[in-house]
Amino acid sequence: MVMPLNYLAKAVAWKLGIGSKPSGLGQSTLGAAVNAWVAVVKTKKTGCYRINLGWMHMVAVEKLGLAWPKRIKNDFCDATKGTDIPTIDHWCGRKDG
Repeated sequence: MVMPLNYLAKAVAWKLGIGSKPSGLGQSTLGAAVNAWVAVVKTKKTGCYRINLGWMHMVAVEKLGLAWPKRIKNDFCDATKGTDIPTIDHWCGRKDG
C-alpha cells in the first residue's frame, strides 16, 4: 500500500500561503492509509516504522491547523492499542508516555 504523503505537502503549502487548502478527502485518504498500515504491522509483526511514520504525519497535519475528524483519530488510537509505543500512547491519551 502506498501512503498518500502528498497531503502533508499540500497542507504545508497551504499554511505558507502558496497553495489552496487541501481537501478533506485527501485527509481521509491519509488517515485510512495510516490505519491500514497499523493493521498490517500488527498482523505481520513487522517493525513499527510505518506506524511511527503515519503518526508523525498525523501530528504534523494537526500542527498545521488541520484537525483530524474524531473518527479517524479514534480509529488510529484503537488500532494502535497494544503496540506499546509511548509517543502514540501519549497522543492517544492512554498513558503519560
